[in-house]
Amino acid sequence: PEAHLHAQVQQVFIRKAYKVLRNHSELGDNKTLRTQLVVSTHSSHVAHEVNFSCLRYFRRRPASESGSVPTSTVINLSTVFGTDKETQRFDTRYLRATHSDLFFADAAILIEGTAERMLVPHFMRGHFDFLTQSYITLLEIGGSHAHRLRPLIEALGLVTLIITDLDASKEGESARPKPSDGQTTTNATLKQWLPKTEKIDGLLALGANDKELPAGPLFSVRVAYQMPVKITLGGAEVEVTGSTFEDALALENLSTFASLNGIGLI
Repeated sequence: PEAHLHAQVQQVFIRKAYKVLRNHSELGDNKTLRTQLVVSTHSSHVAHEVNFSCLRYFRRRPASESGSVPTSTVINLSTVFGTDKETQRFDTRYLRATHSDLFFADAAILIEGTAERMLVPHFMRGHFDFLTQSYITLLEIGGSHAHRLRPLIEALGLVTLIITDLDASKEGESARPKPSDGQTTTNATLKQWLPKTEKIDGLLALGANDKELPAGPLFSVRVAYQMPVKITLGGAEVEVTGSTFEDALALENLSTFASLNGIGLI
């Protein structure tokens, strides 16, 4: 349908198509005579209007050995969430409230807020030109909810980067991340999905490879969060850890910000 219809018309089309097929005096609400409709599409506008129970996703599978051909397997999205009704309800509402690009992207980046949405594409254009040749969708979802998308992302086999915050806490109160202070994270993604670590000391000690969850030749998930940075303050070198993406950006680029004239936009 996307080859012939404007975006808004695609949505109207898929909402009304089945009803049009049943528009006959002998059909209507008749439960005995059934009608089936199959729509093949790459349109996120069409997917946006359809319930998860009606979606079938064709997932690419690499060739298993030299000389064989790549194949696809069909994922029935009505079974992705199992009995977890809360996660299914969240994912359905979230994707309908935002967009359904997730189904058609080459990769996804899950982010916390507006700063990441503005700057991550800028970094990609400036430093990773090859990524601009791919379809990468940014989803602003926050660390406290990103893990809700796990069943869907794993079913789709979608390469995913999660940029999230440490969300350090001590004795039930939020705190600035600090090593050897008995802090834990309140971030559900870090605790339940990747790297499945609750203690801040454990999170700060992990190396780059420990933050990746490989799951096959075409699929892996990677998480990124604030890490300690050494800066010179008052003539002495100290180690600090930011609480947000903006903190980490400033700490990594102190000399740049210090040399700016005035307080205007950079």
